[in-house]
Amino acid sequence: MNTDSLFPELKRYVDSLSGDQATIDEWRKQLLYPVIHYLRSSIDRQREPQLLFVCTQNSRRSMFTQVWAQLAGWLFGVKNFHTYSAGGDLSALHPNTKDALIRAGIQIQTLTEGVNPLYHAMFGETLPPIYLFSKQVDFSENPKKNFGAVLVCVDDAEWCPFIPNADVRIPLPYSDPKKFDGTDEMESAYARCCRQIAEEMFYVMKSVSEKE
Repeated sequence: MNTDSLFPELKRYVDSLSGDQATIDEWRKQLLYPVIHYLRSSIDRQREPQLLFVCTQNSRRSMFTQVWAQLAGWLFGVKNFHTYSAGGDLSALHPNTKDALIRAGIQIQTLTEGVNPLYHAMFGETLPPIYLFSKQVDFSENPKKNFGAVLVCVDDAEWCPFIPNADVRIPLPYSDPKKFDGTDEMESAYARCCRQIAEEMFYVMKSVSEKE
């Protein structure tokens, strides 16, 4: 994995993830394996690997996973890999999510204002940006076939919406940092969530690339 193309602060953050991946608990690796297996299967069938990350609101965990999975896929050379995110309810990229990504070294550019602003998440001079804004599952540009749905809600059966036409529906729950909003622990809670997701998405993409 060559991180030289990343912005300097993001490069330091990403380079620090490699050691932390060894600390991922075995029970978390068991949850991650179906994601790895699905991506490997897509590649074996010569399909473009696609993941749609879904949560109750497309504002926190689903945004983190989309961003870090896409970046990890690029850095590990997973060909033609695409990530998307959506929620059951339309919301917006939460300011605390945006701030956590910025603290990790990702540059966020505001493209439009309003109740659901459009942002660019930028990683370096030579990597393409990702558009970030809240979307529902039926958003026109989300995949309609040949994709895996990864459910990042804590209780997927109760909170995550139905995703039609997904090849697989993979529960991968993350604790919601929302419960710390407005508290003294808010910034650290979002930082922990952001880093856990980054570590695990890099573990997934490293595993997929080693199979390739």
